[in-house]
Amino acid sequence: MPDVLADLATTLALSKGETTNIPVCNRSVLHSLDKCDHENSNSITIPTNDEEDWRTPLIEYLKHGEALWAYRTMHRAATQATPYSMVYGVEVVLPLESQIPSLCIAVEEGLTVEDNAYLRLEELEALDKKRLETQQQL
Repeated sequence: MPDVLADLATTLALSKGETTNIPVCNRSVLHSLDKCDHENSNSITIPTNDEEDWRTPLIEYLKHGEALWAYRTMHRAATQATPYSMVYGVEVVLPLESQIPSLCIAVEEGLTVEDNAYLRLEELEALDKKRLETQQQL
């Protein structure tokens, strides 16, 4: 391996007009075959593994992330709460549910500082009411 890296470094250090000879390995990767003479075929064999690949659940999660979001935000019958609210203590606010998504929208809507403070106060009161109801259910 060090010789291969040294040859690569030599090649990269050459100017445009210079050339050099670097040996190339012409091996191919084959799955294991029962009736093949592996020693004389100039090949590398890879044993097959029947176990499930550890990356499969991660790939499935990335493919179906939107579907799993609904599972995390759905109320459970036993606790009457979502898993998200049980972990973080508040309900998740999806971007579609927010009343003022950005400063640009607030400017277009013509909201003043007082209106914004009033909306925030209403949200805090609703949160306090929900916390009180949850404590009473316990």
